[in-house]
Amino acid sequence: MAVADSFLTLTFTHGVDNPEVKGIEIVRQRSFRVNAGGPLITATDGGPNWSPDSQFTPSPYVNATAIGNFLSSTGATIDLSDPSVPAGTPMSLFQTERWDDAAAPEMTWSLPAGPGMFQVRLYFAETFGRITGPGQRVFDVSIEGRVVLHAFDVYARVGSNKAIVQTFNLPVGDGQLDITFLHGVQNPAIKAIEVSASTATDVTALRAPSTVGVLGQNVPNPFNPRTTISFALAHAGRATVRVYDVAGRLVTALVDADLAAGQHEVNWTGSDDAGRPVASGVDLYRIQSGGLVQTKRMALVR
Repeated sequence: MAVADSFLTLTFTHGVDNPEVKGIEIVRQRSFRVNAGGPLITATDGGPNWSPDSQFTPSPYVNATAIGNFLSSTGATIDLSDPSVPAGTPMSLFQTERWDDAAAPEMTWSLPAGPGMFQVRLYFAETFGRITGPGQRVFDVSIEGRVVLHAFDVYARVGSNKAIVQTFNLPVGDGQLDITFLHGVQNPAIKAIEVSASTATDVTALRAPSTVGVLGQNVPNPFNPRTTISFALAHAGRATVRVYDVAGRLVTALVDADLAAGQHEVNWTGSDDAGRPVASGVDLYRIQSGGLVQTKRMALVR
């Protein structure tokens, strides 16, 4: 099952006599497959099924409400001949997609994976009929705040109606793997996401956090009534730090300014933009500055 707010609640309901339990074991899921914008697809390779992500029941891992919940599908035949596509991948996986409108916040997938080493596969195909050449849909992708795909152009790589898969190995330290799609030209789109535990010892060459900056965990956490968020910027420039609720709604903007390179921190007292106290629970805080895009969770306990 998916846990969206970091709290797993187990309730024992009375029937005859009194409920009792001898022990509880919770095992963190280590593998995830999501058919972005499409229905459940039963796996034929012995792996987990591809979980659904529909208009009325979006995947619990994506900020669908915040980005407008845009999905697309096609009946076109998809060419699976690119060597990056794993053998046995179903063609239907590339016939649906989730995309992010330019007017919305950036599309972010947050999966409860880690800590440990993970392999991330991102599944793409250019199936939009109005994209007829290179340069018409270009975007970046960051994983754990580090840009892994810069100026990525599916059409320029393989043309239209042809699948391509991008694979990355990287460590996850905080128990949450964040994948963010950043606007460039047109709207970012993703067909499917696959995350699995990896035994690889080689980390994909990424833009290391030190080259763009890093977002620290808030201290204290959980907190009441105040917490401090620290972050470091590798380069001077515009930086924003915003707080969102778990549904992706903006709570408050803590930073929106041009900042010098180096270490910074900002305090949050648990209030929204209007000064009203926020209810207890889990909230998200997100930094964006140049190539640095990272989101973390914090818990307010009143």
